[in-house]
Amino acid sequence: MKQYEVNISENAAIDLETIYQNTFDLTKSEIIAKKQCNILIDAINSLKQFPNRIKKVAKIQLDGEEIHCMPVGKYSVLFIKKNENVFVLDVLYGAGEAIQKVFMKD
Repeated sequence: MKQYEVNISENAAIDLETIYQNTFDLTKSEIIAKKQCNILIDAINSLKQFPNRIKKVAKIQLDGEEIHCMPVGKYSVLFIKKNENVFVLDVLYGAGEAIQKVFMKD
């Protein structure tokens, strides 16, 4: 089975740190904050296999590649696939459907 290498951008890493901190600030629970981030990280790691299963939604391209949007609970993971690599660009707060409306292809 083909495996892709998943690369997390600096922006996406900062997004994950912010999600952890915001969840911790809201819940005052390190366990809940870690669990939320682990759910997102597991979803991101799942892109190692079959990243094309996630819909392309962007009107714009990055390095000639269309942007994919993977909904994960209340968050959306934006990424591109290039050759044998998946590049995670951002992790945004907002259901995938809402994000898709912003970036929906014509």
